[in-house]
Amino acid sequence: MPTTNGLSLESRVLSLLRNRDVWLDYSGRIKEHLFEVPMNKKLYKLIAYYHKNIRGKKLAPISSLFAMVDTRIKDTERPKYIEAIRQIKKYQLTDKSIADDTLRRFAKKQLVRLMLTDAINSMDREDSVDVERLRSHLDEALMVDSADILDTAYDYFTNPLQRLEQDKNELRIATGLSNELDMSIHRGLAAGEIGIIVAPTKVGKTNLLLNLSHNAVKQGVKVVYLTLELSYKKIAGRFDQIVSNKSYEDLEDTPKAILKAQRRLASYGGGFLIKDSTANKMSPNELGVYLERLRKTYDFGLIMVDQIDLMYSPKEYKERRHELSSIVIALRRLGSTFGVPIWSASQATRKAGAEGETKLWDIAEDIGKANWADVIITLSQDEEDKEDSYMKLSVAGNRIGAGNPIIHLNVNRETLRIKEIGKKPTRESTD
Repeated sequence: MPTTNGLSLESRVLSLLRNRDVWLDYSGRIKEHLFEVPMNKKLYKLIAYYHKNIRGKKLAPISSLFAMVDTRIKDTERPKYIEAIRQIKKYQLTDKSIADDTLRRFAKKQLVRLMLTDAINSMDREDSVDVERLRSHLDEALMVDSADILDTAYDYFTNPLQRLEQDKNELRIATGLSNELDMSIHRGLAAGEIGIIVAPTKVGKTNLLLNLSHNAVKQGVKVVYLTLELSYKKIAGRFDQIVSNKSYEDLEDTPKAILKAQRRLASYGGGFLIKDSTANKMSPNELGVYLERLRKTYDFGLIMVDQIDLMYSPKEYKERRHELSSIVIALRRLGSTFGVPIWSASQATRKAGAEGETKLWDIAEDIGKANWADVIITLSQDEEDKEDSYMKLSVAGNRIGAGNPIIHLNVNRETLRIKEIGKKPTRESTD
């Protein structure tokens, strides 16, 4: 079998199963017949015996495994088992998510191997292929990732005070734009929740996403910003203006000003990573693969997708609107998988742009996108509003909290910073 860090995949699985918590989570999915190496089958049985009968320490001691080898393994085979156990001891459980990935990958791989082996053996014997048996193996492999869903449910009558306390202390990332806005969504977005900003072209979707990113970094959050329309240089340039609170021209004249602003922002402990996918399309699945690799070196806490309408799904749909709904669903699942909230943007219709007023039903292509979002924010701005540096933000959909506030915003055209103002500016009559 292929090795990593000097250990086969089977050896790493055995090492992880020494941990009682891991064993309890996976004993229903990792069985003796999944191991190919006979010695690993016996080691698996020894670890299983320890957890079922001895129930001592949280981590099955190497000494106990040695003792069981002495009593259950033939003298001639004992040295190789002792050496195998010593090797297993070297692989330590350091990250629960890595352990989950290793164990699930092993289970799926071995179940598919068994299915293929059964099929090949049947054909070699010129027997009729047992389709039901093959389907059973395949179903079992597919169920590996679904087991948590099937095995987990919440008992409403179990410790409601603890649940309420957890809700109270749940990590939520505030927008930082308005206290009223953040209170309406219980202090911000939490893990697994998705918010969508809807506005016509040139009204400020990207600018708002960048301001939300800046405010998140100031909360100590590491942000991943996926750009599908503007290059990373343009996104970084706009972020420079927001971070430094200076115009593009000022930064051109005094470029070192951004260094001081960056140091000040970095002191909060957050981060801002731009993933440029303007040259190649990206699907939610591809984003998930990228995030899986990224998580090993960059512990992100918020994902920005600019914008949903530029993503694609590898599955073919008869209509684009159905594809877009599937993308929002997939992004929402990504947020749950990685335990982070997601903000994104979506295009509004030309009519909304012409009238300067955006409503929920103006969302382009498919209203179904909104059905899967936890928060829908619309941005409205007509030509006079642009001259006055004004923009109206409306919470058009809110599945998190109560209320649909309207927030009046000032958009500084020089620095791109967005802040709340009390009311819409009024123009004096020229009559």
